[in-house]
Amino acid sequence: MGDMPVRRGPGPRHPLGRASAAYLAGNRARLEEMARDAGLRDPAGFAWSFHILVQGSIIADCEGDPDAVAHARVAAALLLDHHRPPAHP
Repeated sequence: MGDMPVRRGPGPRHPLGRASAAYLAGNRARLEEMARDAGLRDPAGFAWSFHILVQGSIIADCEGDPDAVAHARVAAALLLDHHRPPAHP
């Protein structure tokens, strides 16, 4: 399968695109910090995955999916379970 264009917005060459990217990077950094504070495994990986999940749910909502938030909640719970450290007996 070939590459599929998915970018929405002005892109990294435009000042608005750079500002948007910086804003989103700050959000991911805060997510990573919260994941680290919560003791999750691979905080950076969690932050990226959660970021993608949130952005996807926003797009799904914009496309008219009335259940976008409900679907995102289920996926977020699975993501958290995946990144939680193993329980010690």
